[in-house]
Amino acid sequence: MKKTTATERKPAQISFAQKRMRNLIKVINGASLRLLGLSDPENSRLGKLARKLPRPRKSAKGPDGLKRSKGLKSKYIDLSQFNLDPFIERKMVTRSFRIFGRIISGVIKSRRDYRKELASPSRPPKPAPREFWNEVIARAESLGIGLVGFAPVDENLIFTSDFVGKMNRLYANGIVLGMEMDFTAIDSAPGPEAGLEAMRIYAELGVATNRLADFIRSRGYRAIACHPLGGPILYPAMAVRAGLGEMGRSGLLITKRYGPRQRLSLVSTDASPLPETAPPKLGISEYCDQCRKCVSACPAGAVLKEPVAKENGIITRIDQDKCIGYFYEAMGCSICLKVCPFHQRGYDRVIKTRENSPIESTTTKKK
Repeated sequence: MKKTTATERKPAQISFAQKRMRNLIKVINGASLRLLGLSDPENSRLGKLARKLPRPRKSAKGPDGLKRSKGLKSKYIDLSQFNLDPFIERKMVTRSFRIFGRIISGVIKSRRDYRKELASPSRPPKPAPREFWNEVIARAESLGIGLVGFAPVDENLIFTSDFVGKMNRLYANGIVLGMEMDFTAIDSAPGPEAGLEAMRIYAELGVATNRLADFIRSRGYRAIACHPLGGPILYPAMAVRAGLGEMGRSGLLITKRYGPRQRLSLVSTDASPLPETAPPKLGISEYCDQCRKCVSACPAGAVLKEPVAKENGIITRIDQDKCIGYFYEAMGCSICLKVCPFHQRGYDRVIKTRENSPIESTTTKKK
């Protein structure tokens, strides 16, 4: 008698009620994505409407000091492609709806505030004293943000298209923000718990980013809240410039406090001058060059064995086409976070072990 594989049994394990729930989720998910213009960025109703609207003109009425992209392309993530079956099977639908609803409301607010910023009249910026930045840090921490750094906005890191936030201009200075993901949830990767945890942090950090931007505006400065889902700028590279950590082999920011276990956002502002930030020498990148666990563990083979430097100076560490397919199927994947020693053991233990006995790379062991 032929044995039935788990893949072959799967359709029979989904009840009629679950099938109805799956269809309902697809309808609601599709409607939400169409509302945000994310189901098809070119042909959605909002996308077509946006092309008909007059673009803001450069004039004395608009805010000064806005920076634009120099041509960096972003990868479009089609949220409608995520495999939602695991959430149905594990009865996580209610939690998922709450989280996605919070993400949508956060994105809508950041878009609305961005349009207000572009429409607001020009005014000379006022200097920002050190006390103001201390207030910003304290306010961010009160909102649950664990990482705060400062760096000028680099136009080479701004994307030509922000498919989620619909932003293409930013103020001169950036406040880079990071929020920790739950250790246990990431340790369960790949699976719905890890995927939903990533979405939960997108939601919570999105709310916190909007509120921090509101706080900065209340102090008389301009601010644009860049939502962590998508984003108009390359967050990990900005975080490195802000001294929050170093780039790992997997293309993720690795920090001393959380390892690779954080999501990032940014508030751009005209407040100046920024606090002086000297990026620390953490030894993370050197460790990653020897470790390479994420290279071996990636089921899609998406982590490049050697980084590729582009003409614009951006270094690519991930084959995005390979990554995104598994990312959809595993609802966020997170395997590269799970296997990272900086997640498993923490920065201090990893670096101390390395100093006592230099590691041997996994690729070297296989030879």
